[in-house]
Amino acid sequence: MIRYFKVNDPYRLLAVLVFLVVTRTIAFVLENPFLLLHTESETMGTAINNGAFFVEGISTNAGPLYYYLYAALTFFTANTELLSVILATSLIMVQAFLLNAILIRSAALNDNTYLPAIIYTFLLSSSPEFLFLSPELLSVTFVLLGLNFLFTHLKYRGTEENIISTGFMFGIAALFTKPVFLLLLFIFLIYLLYSSTLTRRYFLMTFGFFLPFIVVWIYFLWNGVGADFWNNYFSEIIHLSSRHLIGGNNLLIWLGFPALLALITAAQNFTGIGMTNNQIQIQRSMLWLAIFGGVLFLVSANGSFSEWILIIPVMTYFIAMFLNSVEKPWMGELFFQVLLWGSIYFLLTPLIDQAFYVLDISGLIPPAF
Repeated sequence: MIRYFKVNDPYRLLAVLVFLVVTRTIAFVLENPFLLLHTESETMGTAINNGAFFVEGISTNAGPLYYYLYAALTFFTANTELLSVILATSLIMVQAFLLNAILIRSAALNDNTYLPAIIYTFLLSSSPEFLFLSPELLSVTFVLLGLNFLFTHLKYRGTEENIISTGFMFGIAALFTKPVFLLLLFIFLIYLLYSSTLTRRYFLMTFGFFLPFIVVWIYFLWNGVGADFWNNYFSEIIHLSSRHLIGGNNLLIWLGFPALLALITAAQNFTGIGMTNNQIQIQRSMLWLAIFGGVLFLVSANGSFSEWILIIPVMTYFIAMFLNSVEKPWMGELFFQVLLWGSIYFLLTPLIDQAFYVLDISGLIPPAF
């Protein structure tokens, strides 16, 4: 089966779509403990529709764009659960395509295949939490778009429009998920370490990053709560006390095999032997993204699967590198099958047997209107 995705043919994405539709259809008819997080988001949207500008008394990572999006969903339809599943599935499909296209366009891997797309889909299909929209799922879409501009700059020394676009995409991502604001430091670090970016371009990137903030702030300023927008946003970027919805053991079981495979590949290729300078820069950038992804999990509100989502593109990159380099076909097929059936197992087992892991819902506090 792995050979099917090793062909550089965009029609291989149809198999990714089929996998997503089949697994989501099966999972949707089962009871999902993470439906409580969807209900929480729905409550946030209802509060906005009732005239609130901010949602107080509730601990999430959601930025203003997220709860205004949910306000629109709850305004136009009563069945937001089904719509949330459809939109989440569509986003994962788009993200899989984006990540695969980024790696091909930047020549990050030695072979142009569609393995990254299916691996990314497997990883985001290994938890029922990813069945629904979340701030992190929306945010990572724009992070990937930002990475596309960032990697283009590393390879071709992009134009000033590229610099502004990089900041702009990461800025939108930060408006969906507040802790993603810390990725501004990630961009500075990559520019500083791996490119000869001019000083004024750092200012251009920062301007691009804050541009969506300014646009959103103007809306709040027009309604007389401009100062409250900044206070509300920056007071909740870092959560030193997480709700810990998922226990550490469950996170370890979920992340264990793919994380170990990615870590081994990263260690084997760390010296960059046999790689181009551009590939080395992309590898180092991915490692930094993994570090920032871990930091974002530590400062996030929920302690759940979705807050590891910034690690998923990194794991996808290194696992694809490993599977492309395996000399024995049967070994590559074995690892591929483990990822496939592991994702299905971890997606469906918690829905069939909710004792599979403990979901601590004590922190799900309704908002005070």
